[in-house]
Amino acid sequence: MQVAPAATALPLQVFGLGTVGARVQSNVGFKVAGVLVALNADAGDHVPAGAVLARLDARDVEAQLAVAKAGVAQAEANLIKADADVASAGASLANAEAISARRAILVRSGVASQEEAQTTDAAMRVARANQQVAVSEVAVDNAALTAAHAQQDVTAATLDN
Repeated sequence: MQVAPAATALPLQVFGLGTVGARVQSNVGFKVAGVLVALNADAGDHVPAGAVLARLDARDVEAQLAVAKAGVAQAEANLIKADADVASAGASLANAEAISARRAILVRSGVASQEEAQTTDAAMRVARANQQVAVSEVAVDNAALTAAHAQQDVTAATLDN
């Protein structure tokens, strides 16, 4: 049996299990949980009031804030569209009312049939209902915009923490 030659330049390595702990424990905490990425002070350091002592990784909250800002932009666009829909529905209603009024005059003078008058009257009622739907969409979109702003504010406050 052969024996391996003795090595003379072995690297020094130490292995072990355990826990890494701070030299001094401090009762300092964050309002939110996260991974510590910067520690700007140590025990015994003099720091001015309001100084940032440590910083957490905020990439996830920054991404959430970007999503919240996009939500606000989308809600604002929806509200602009809803306002335009109200204007369009108002124009359609005004047109339907004018046609219905003219048709009623033509029916009284015997030039148009009662059926034509009923058809134009129904179109006017549909246009009125469409306008009411458009107005209610504005209210819904206003509420969505308020909610989007609130979500953005909550996320921004979390990021500030």
